[in-house]
Parts: sequence; C-alpha cells; structure tokens
Amino acid sequence: MTNFKNSSPIVGRGLKIAYPIFLEATYKKQLLRLACEVERLTNDFLMQTEFQLAYQHAVRNDDIIDDLEQYIRALNASIAIEADKVIQTLSKRFSTVKKFVQRSFQKSFNHLIAQSVAADISPYSFAVPTTDINLLKRMWVEKNTQLIKNIPADSLVKINDAVYESIRNGESVQSLASRLSKVFESTKKRAKLIARDQISSLKSDLSRHNDLAHGLTMYEWSACKDDAVRASHQIMQGKICSWLDASIYKNKISDPWKKRSSIGGVQKHVGADILCRCTNLILEDRSRYAN
Repeated sequence: MTNFKNSSPIVGRGLKIAYPIFLEATYKKQLLRLACEVERLTNDFLMQTEFQLAYQHAVRNDDIIDDLEQYIRALNASIAIEADKVIQTLSKRFSTVKKFVQRSFQKSFNHLIAQSVAADISPYSFAVPTTDINLLKRMWVEKNTQLIKNIPADSLVKINDAVYESIRNGESVQSLASRLSKVFESTKKRAKLIARDQISSLKSDLSRHNDLAHGLTMYEWSACKDDAVRASHQIMQGKICSWLDASIYKNKISDPWKKRSSIGGVQKHVGADILCRCTNLILEDRSRYAN
C-alpha cells in the first residue's frame, strides 16, 4: 500500500455532480402536455350537444343516465391512449438522464484522479456491490408508468365527482366547467411535481450507482443556496455522508459517524427526498491506502 506524506490530504474531492435541470424541464413539459390533453378532451366533451343534452336531462331528473356515463367512459379511453404515448418514452428518458449523470460523474472522477498523490491509487480496486443498472431502469420505468397512469386516473375521479356534484346541485354546464377548471389546475400541479421528484430521485440513484461501482462510498452534501431549501437539507450542507447508510454523517473523514437525527438532518440520500434539489460531490477517503 502507498504511504502518504504528512502534507497529503486524506480526502480527495471531485467536482459537484450536475443536476439535469434541462432534462427535468423536458419531462415536465411532456407531463404538462398530458395534463393539458386531459383538459382539452374533457372540454371537447362538454361542448358536444349530445353531452349537454344528457347533462341537462340528468339535472332535471337528479340522476345519472346511461348516455352521460357513456361519455365519461369514452373520455377515459381517449385519455388512456394519450397516457400510453408518454409511457412509451420512459425507457429512452431513463437512458438520457443516465448519460447526463455519467458524463458529470466522469468529469468529477477525472478531477479526483488528477489529485492523486501516487500513480497506483485507484478507487476502482475498492468497488462496492450496488444495484444493477438494468434493475434501476426497470424500477424507475415501472414507478413512472404508474405515476403517469395516475395523472388521468385521478383527474377522471375528480371529473366524475364534479359532474355528479353539479347534477345534484342542479348547476348549469357553465358552472360545471368552472368546477372542472380547478381539477385541471390540480392535475397540472401534480404533473410538475412528478417531473421534479422523479428526475431528482433518478439522479440520486444513478449517482449512488456510479460512486459505489468505483469504490466511493462517501459523498459531500451540497444544498441549494436559496430560501426554498428546507432546514433539514440546509443543515446537511458540507457534511460527509455515506451511500451505505442514509441516517449518518460526519464533519471530517477522521471523525466518527454521527446520527443525522441529532442535528435534524434529512435521513435520505441526497436527491432522494421529495422535490429535493440538493446534489453531491464525490469523495475519496485516501487514508485507506496508507499502511
């Protein structure tokens, strides 16, 4: 093993792993298009004379008639087709984010290696078993498939509720449209949340995979420096964390591990908490090379 000179640092730092903000934005646009398609298709049904006649008939009789239920089923089928189009792009989207994170990692890793104090130092020799990348892909695609299906599914439940409530109250089609506008806004907000959360969590999983595959079990937490950062995330700024245990931290490599709960720190890996915008710097504990 290599002996270090006293002046050599015992920790090597790579560059900050970039966040794929542009890829998040493109996913957000795609999910918002789906949400807008839910709105467009619903409004198209509202404008149809047959739907309005069926709705008015239901209001007069204070009951849901078969014709109205048929329109709702047809709306459901049309929206499902649009959702499937988005689902078909998930595999490619995973690969695009994977390439982005890999490029950022490689740039950071090269910076780390350039700091090495001896030619024979290589984190590769300490590789740690991690989740297979194909399994990560399958899990992410499956989770996002369900989330995408839930966008129209949840909307349709709320649309149905709005229609039935309007009928019970004897409201006009215009009043129903006003009710539905609130549903559409909620659907768009949900679409934005999914895009932010899922790209962030994917970036976190890929960062962990890359680090462990290169024998890097620790990282430095880097929080976003603005007023929107949660206190439990801000407190982690600059802390050394372990990819093997999300509940611990330390201030220096030579320090013992401490529980994050003792300082009110978030007990999830960077980027894994919902809507987390924090990122990581790769770290190398060079003391492990010393005799």
